[in-house]
Amino acid sequence: METLVAVAGGLAGLLITYVLLFVFDRFVNTPIWARTVLTVTGALLAAWFAQGWARYWLWERRGPTQLAKLLQKHFRVLGDRLQGVIELTQIEELPPNMSPALLRAAIRQVAEDSGKHQFEDAVPKRPARRWALAGISMAALTAGPFVFAPRAATNALERWVKPWAGIERYTFTTVEALPNDLYIPHGETFELAVGLRPDAEWKPSSATARIEKQEKQNAKVEKSKALFKFPGQTREGTLSLRFGDYLKDIAVHPLHRPELKELAARVTLPAYLGHPELRVPMNGTMADFLAGSSVSFEGKINRGVGSGSVTAGELKLDAEPKAETFTTPSTELAKLGKEISLHWTDIHGLTPVQPYALKIGTAQDAPPRVEIQNLDAQEVAILPDESVRFTLAAADDFGLKEMWVAWETRGINEKPKEVKNDGKIAKDKSKDWVGDLLSDRKSQAEVKPAADPKATEPKKPVTELPRVAGGQMVRDLSRPIVWTPSALGVPSDSVVELTGYSLDYLPNREPSTSWKLTIFVLSPEKHAERVRERMDQVLKQLDERIRDEERAIEENKGIAENKEDLKTEKAAEEIKRLEAGEKANKDALDKIAEQMAEVMKDALRNKDIPSDTLNEWSKTEEALQKEASPKMSDAAKKMAQAAQAQQSPEQRAEDLEKAMKDQQDALDAMQKAASKMKKTNENLFARNFYNRLRHAASVEQQISDGLKKLAKATVGLKPSEIGAAEKKSFEGVAGKQDGNVKDVDGIQNDMTAYLRRMPNEKYQKVVGEMDEKRAVPELGELANSVRANLGLKSVGRAKAWGDQLGAWAEMLRDEEKGGGKGKGEGEMDPDMMELMIALVRLAVTEDTIREQTVEMERTKAKNPNYADDSSKLATTQNQLSGTAKEIEENPKFAKFMGQVGPLLDEVTSLMHEVAGELHKPNTGADTTATESIIIELLVPPEKKKDDSDSDSDSQSPQMAQMQQQMQKMMQQMTKSRSAGRNNSKNPSNLEGATAQGSMTKDKTNERTVEKSGGAANVGEWPEEFRESLQAYFQSLEEKKK
Repeated sequence: METLVAVAGGLAGLLITYVLLFVFDRFVNTPIWARTVLTVTGALLAAWFAQGWARYWLWERRGPTQLAKLLQKHFRVLGDRLQGVIELTQIEELPPNMSPALLRAAIRQVAEDSGKHQFEDAVPKRPARRWALAGISMAALTAGPFVFAPRAATNALERWVKPWAGIERYTFTTVEALPNDLYIPHGETFELAVGLRPDAEWKPSSATARIEKQEKQNAKVEKSKALFKFPGQTREGTLSLRFGDYLKDIAVHPLHRPELKELAARVTLPAYLGHPELRVPMNGTMADFLAGSSVSFEGKINRGVGSGSVTAGELKLDAEPKAETFTTPSTELAKLGKEISLHWTDIHGLTPVQPYALKIGTAQDAPPRVEIQNLDAQEVAILPDESVRFTLAAADDFGLKEMWVAWETRGINEKPKEVKNDGKIAKDKSKDWVGDLLSDRKSQAEVKPAADPKATEPKKPVTELPRVAGGQMVRDLSRPIVWTPSALGVPSDSVVELTGYSLDYLPNREPSTSWKLTIFVLSPEKHAERVRERMDQVLKQLDERIRDEERAIEENKGIAENKEDLKTEKAAEEIKRLEAGEKANKDALDKIAEQMAEVMKDALRNKDIPSDTLNEWSKTEEALQKEASPKMSDAAKKMAQAAQAQQSPEQRAEDLEKAMKDQQDALDAMQKAASKMKKTNENLFARNFYNRLRHAASVEQQISDGLKKLAKATVGLKPSEIGAAEKKSFEGVAGKQDGNVKDVDGIQNDMTAYLRRMPNEKYQKVVGEMDEKRAVPELGELANSVRANLGLKSVGRAKAWGDQLGAWAEMLRDEEKGGGKGKGEGEMDPDMMELMIALVRLAVTEDTIREQTVEMERTKAKNPNYADDSSKLATTQNQLSGTAKEIEENPKFAKFMGQVGPLLDEVTSLMHEVAGELHKPNTGADTTATESIIIELLVPPEKKKDDSDSDSDSQSPQMAQMQQQMQKMMQQMTKSRSAGRNNSKNPSNLEGATAQGSMTKDKTNERTVEKSGGAANVGEWPEEFRESLQAYFQSLEEKKK
């Protein structure tokens, strides 16, 4: 029975805790601690019953004595006798008075009596029955759930067996999975949908929920779903849900919606660019990407990313989340369309209020930009040995492949070629240059398919400098350029149309072009004529100022003579008007002086313009600045004083008289200056006839030499048999002949006009012979003969006309040589002036050679003709040394050779040394250093005050004065490098094409270059030295101070 009690009791203890857990789970979600208590309690009860059974059956088994005591409780007499017998049998030694036989008999007697009784009746049956009933009852209660709700029973059993495990409570109302933590938008109303699972055994019609102590929310079940709507929450809390027997506590966490902190596009540019992937920050709602690119978007939010995606129309691509960043797949730009939307959720499932919308634009790869910089004019005129300096700059958004300078050359008398488009002459771009520029840019941005692989190479102009290489990562290129006609084989009297080009990496792109720079490479003869024409324009403006001053004097006189009206306000107003006119006339006169200075700067470059002409011009300019202009200022001041209201008629008349006197003095100075200037211009005009005829003769001799070579190759051939190259050469010679015809015709016409003003027997004789020999018609027929391939006949005629033109030039030589004028008091010796100019010109030419040497050294690695070019430069250096020798041997300068002669000897020696180095060829730093020494010898740098005193005793005052002025001239010439531009206010009479290209020129670009040695390339003279060449520009320095 004890075993039955132990088994039944233990089982009842276990099962009752399970049944309690099952019951509790039906009403509440029994927590872990409660489940643990029940499970442990059941185990303890079972253990209690087990230890009770084990105590008597295993650890402390009952002996005879204990059994007798148990029987004694039910069979009292028998129990006492058994107790006594057991005690006797346990005695080791019997008492003396006890017989062993009697003891054995007693034992047999008790044994016989025990057989008459059922010991099982002595065992207590009530506890066994009670615990058995309890066990059976608990087993029945336990079996009931397994029969009627097996899943619930099984779930309770699992939760009872493993109370510490997070096993969900089984409910008859089963719902879709709900989170333990609910993250909601901060302060925003939110919904919670609780859905019944299809296998739910109990499907209630409603559910309830409450957040903390807030109002309970009831929701009806519709379509197996209960939808709760909660007000906005700002604090964390617990949401308690009851749905049938389903209970759930959910932690509520109000959070602000995830915000986009940063957005960038990872752009893979088209393969032809060769660029690595770019990371471009996105700011705003619009972005442009290069056509052909692939784009990936990278967004960063303020917390961990749960998911992300991009949508573009019907296209949707999932992003890859990583920490706080999401990255969309790289997608071709064409597939993304014009607008995309970026979506993201954080790790809590919260989304932004709305997706990020981004409008996408497609940009074409714009053509590169190229500019010719550091020039302030689109037309320049230079002599053959001079240089044009500028900077070629190009830029592109993605990478420049190369840039270069190229040019086309034509004769100065040739008309520019008409640019045609589809068979029609292009319209004048000056009418709508902005529209044309935009059209050009648009057309360049379009990819033009090429007919064959060679079409990708742009059509090269006639000549170009070595190209400057760029690179796929090079966005800007800039290179100083020194362009020298003589070094590049450009002949005199040519028009060069120079353009900058640049190319990027877009396949089949035509090169971009800069604005077009027109360079007139003038022979000294044409340049001298150009200078004279510009000075004639200045003279015309001076005549206008003279007429204005005469009118002003007459008006002033009229006011002064009308004594009655002098006291009136009307007279004061008239005087004020005249005062303003006088100031305006004075300003106009100052501008005329400035223009004269500009022309003289230009004239100084040309050795064919005599020094006495420069001297006379400088005197004229000095007279305008020192005599006429101050008097006009004084007259204006006196008129201002006369116009004051407090002036009496007598004082006003007196002031007007003084003003008229100043006006008359200014007028006299201007008339005198105009007269001198007119005479000087006429003299230069006459001298230029000799130079122009000599030049025309030289051209005819060149034509004759060229025809000799052509005649050898084409003699005896019919016109149809002549090759294309020879035909082109004949046409070129004929074109050159046409140009010379125009020049000779211009000489004859100009000489005829000159004779009307200045009769001269020799000039009249030359004009008469030109008419008699039909010079112009005959030369024109010679051009036709050249075109007709009458080479042999044309050779002799060209040579004969060259000799004739040279003879006419010699007839005028004596007139051209006319003696110079003696110096006046306080003026420089004219011979010294000429020597000074000759030395300055010598230094300027040497500096040009130095610049060409530097440029040749810089580009020699890419110049296959480096040795030939260096040899040509050596020839130029030898010619310059000959010029230095001629200066030394000139009888005019003999009186100065005591001091100048040794210097010229040293200069000549060094020039020969430079020529030898250039012949090697060697254009390195040592050669350049020697060239700098030559320049410093010709025009020594300005010395410090401490050094000048030590040398003053060794120099004559005249030589010291000459050297001082040469230093000033050369020092100022280093401040500008723009050679030969049209400085007059009038348009150039030299025909050139309008600047064209993809970019307009920035006229604010200026560059000054200063070099050791003080000499510079021929260029414009600074403004502060424009007053007077003869007076060493001192008057302008004083004015500046």
